[in-house]
Amino acid sequence: MKTMKIATKIFLAVIGVLLVAAGIVCLADPMGAVSTVAWVVGLVLLISGISTAIYYFVFGSFLVFAFPVLLSAIGHILFGVIFLQHPDGTSRVFIVLYGMLLILVGLAAAAVAFAVRHFVENKAVFTGILIAGLAAVVLGIVTLASDTAGAVLIAIPVGLGLLLMGIGYIALDVRLIRGDRAGETPKYFKDVDDKPGPSATA
Repeated sequence: MKTMKIATKIFLAVIGVLLVAAGIVCLADPMGAVSTVAWVVGLVLLISGISTAIYYFVFGSFLVFAFPVLLSAIGHILFGVIFLQHPDGTSRVFIVLYGMLLILVGLAAAAVAFAVRHFVENKAVFTGILIAGLAAVVLGIVTLASDTAGAVLIAIPVGLGLLLMGIGYIALDVRLIRGDRAGETPKYFKDVDDKPGPSATA
């Protein structure tokens, strides 16, 4: 249907532009991007806590383990409020956790490299895994040592991912527009377009 095609093109264009814009913002302001993520997480926790509380008060009498549900709701609400009230402090927590994760992943990769060094014929595999692991450890230490560096290390992959996703959406939208102008019917719409309308069946 023509209406579906137009709506899909608009949807792809809007989502693509928003993702590209978000990617650019992440790359341009890493610290702000991490704070925004903290704020969004806080909002999600708050909404989740309120929803869980409503669920408890409506269905609590039917639940066997009602008290843990109430505790979960209270915890979500409290952490949500804390995240929303202190996004900068929360972003610092994210950076610390990210740095620790990098160190753990790096150490695990190095351990795997040494564990398999006698089982691989190509020493380049061992060397590559070991270097990647050591690099992750170094990046983890840098992340823990500097908030700015940690924010950059978080924002770069996230920003690039958002940017690439946005470009993909826009490229798909352009492909649909060009195909429509050339008289091609995309596979996505074929089944819909082939169905007879109400006037044809009447």
